[in-house]
Amino acid sequence: MEQVVKPEKKWTRKKTVSLVLFIIIFGAIIYVGWTQYQEWYQARKELIRMGFAEDKFPYRMYTQEELREKGLLPDENQ
Repeated sequence: MEQVVKPEKKWTRKKTVSLVLFIIIFGAIIYVGWTQYQEWYQARKELIRMGFAEDKFPYRMYTQEELREKGLLPDENQ
C-alpha cells in the first residue's frame, strides 16, 4: 500500500503581494473613513454650539418651527 504525500503549501510571492495590497487598501479605507468622520463631527459640534442641532447623538437638526420657538429664527408674522 502506497502512502499518499500531500504537497506542502508554500507562501508564494503572489500571496505576499496580495496581502500587502489588501493591507494598503484596508488602511486607506480606514484613514478616509476616519477623516470623513472627523469632519462630520466637527461640523455637528459647530451646529450644536450655535444651537441648530440637538446635543445628543445622532445630533438631529432642529426644524424651522423648533428654531422659531427657541428664538433663533424670526417669526413669519412679523
